[in-house]
Amino acid sequence: AGLWSFYESVNMSMVTSPSHNWFIKPGDDYCMFTGIECNRDMYVTSISLVNMNLTGSLSLSSLKPLRKLTKLKLVGNKIQGPLPDLASMQQLQVLELAVNRFTGTVPESIGDSRKLRRLLIQSNHLHGTLPSSICRLNQ
Repeated sequence: AGLWSFYESVNMSMVTSPSHNWFIKPGDDYCMFTGIECNRDMYVTSISLVNMNLTGSLSLSSLKPLRKLTKLKLVGNKIQGPLPDLASMQQLQVLELAVNRFTGTVPESIGDSRKLRRLLIQSNHLHGTLPSSICRLNQ
């Protein structure tokens, strides 16, 4: 259910890349989809969809069911709207959302992401200062 919600939120159905193989037919093994990695228990651990011309928006509700997600790489797309507050996604280690169309400010709670080690958010339409909580992120 979680991957389907993500699929809809970023308009994967509009992707025309020849390497795109999401939901070709019912029952497909989602761990074999382009840009998806799973652990041995079949939980999605990584989504890497760089330069895929994704649109739509990203929300916590579309990602929260992916509770084992450690990497989210969506660089070079056209995703818009505010940066989601992903602090509750405690397994997330890599968050790469650069070169999109995100707007607003960086959520103060970004520093609550205990395992986050890599944060790329440049080249968006963000404004304001970085929250001081970002200093709590481990290096």
